[in-house]
Amino acid sequence: MTVDPETSIATIAGGTVPVVISGVGHAVNVAVALGIAHAMGVTLEQLAPRLQSLPTAAHRAEPQQAPSGAIIIDDSYNANPLGAARAVEGGAAMAKERGGEFIVVTPGMIELGKVQAERNRAFAEQIEAAGGSLSIVGYTNRKALSKGHSSARVFANRTDAMSDALQRAGSSGVILVENDLPDHYA
Repeated sequence: MTVDPETSIATIAGGTVPVVISGVGHAVNVAVALGIAHAMGVTLEQLAPRLQSLPTAAHRAEPQQAPSGAIIIDDSYNANPLGAARAVEGGAAMAKERGGEFIVVTPGMIELGKVQAERNRAFAEQIEAAGGSLSIVGYTNRKALSKGHSSARVFANRTDAMSDALQRAGSSGVILVENDLPDHYA
């Protein structure tokens, strides 16, 4: 049982079927769901039609195209270290494929207790290692994120950060919006 995120092909019980997925982190979820369905006796023929139009949840790695042509991956619903890492991997791969800049717009992750600063620093390091630019929104995690990325930019709000990111992304860039905090986290 596999779902290849590069080709969007699911292999189950010796058969293959194309799957419509966003390409940013959902292949694992699809593979698990297919495995459960297969274990319950659902055939590939029954599954195939449903795999052509999988719904996406709003603000959860939701791909959108800006008028400029840039791709915006809206993963602003919430963030955790594992999900954010996968989103960076997927966004960086997409930017490389498109030949454009990879930009992450984020206030960082919250509610991580004693490891919050460490996890945000590591997140910023991962962005830089992936060749991405970092636009920090607000001040809650600014210090930790700045420590992890040598050329991070800081913005007071998401509107300003997105305006800058869209300008830098041009027509081929990829912008990952990772998390969006309520106003009281300014």
